[in-house]
Amino acid sequence: MLNLSNVNGLLSLNKQEIIDQNYIKENVIYNVKQILLSQNRGWIFEEIEGTSLVPNELINPEYTEDDYFKVDDKLSLKPETTALSYSYAHQLLHHSVRAPLCVYQASKSFRKEQDQATKHMRLKEFKQLEFQCIYSNSTKNDYQLSTIEPIANFVKNLLRLNTRIVLSDRLPSYSIKTIDIEVDNGEKWMEICSVSIRNDFDSNHLVLEIAFGLDRLLYNFTKSSSLNTVQNLLESK
Repeated sequence: MLNLSNVNGLLSLNKQEIIDQNYIKENVIYNVKQILLSQNRGWIFEEIEGTSLVPNELINPEYTEDDYFKVDDKLSLKPETTALSYSYAHQLLHHSVRAPLCVYQASKSFRKEQDQATKHMRLKEFKQLEFQCIYSNSTKNDYQLSTIEPIANFVKNLLRLNTRIVLSDRLPSYSIKTIDIEVDNGEKWMEICSVSIRNDFDSNHLVLEIAFGLDRLLYNFTKSSSLNTVQNLLESK
């Protein structure tokens, strides 16, 4: 991952990293779909790619202007993908489909993160892969509880790093409960995925939000490959 601009928190990818990130993305999408379908064969999946600029009224009030980049009185760089996925889901549910519905997208988000070393992966421009999984609030299945372990196992197999499930120390007002999946990359335990139950879609539905940081996945995928190469060399001597 390359810092070509000498600005902290802005990383570019070389050709191999682009290939690896696309591989990771497609693996995550396939496995999350399979995990959800194992719980309910009725899930409908719709992929979108939202714009980087969004109207200011779509910015979640949990964020202040200290958190995101406001362009002018009308537009800002989006700090997360949720708002546009919600907008598309509302259109679908109003016109053509019924829940359970999953709208997902992989696109860039932007936040005013403090300058930190790359090993913390607190980037100002980063890629999120988020699944907004919308279902009736009368559903008896606890989707968070039934999917968190399969997702963690998938992450462990993909990255080949020790993985743990922890209760998040962040609980925004829209989240009933948030659980994080972290990996030990030799430098620190790093959050890779968060799985939340959200209550901010409408009065008839809950949302299982499965949110991955694609840059963090790539960073740890690369570190894992290096660690395993070193281990293989040591074992061959």
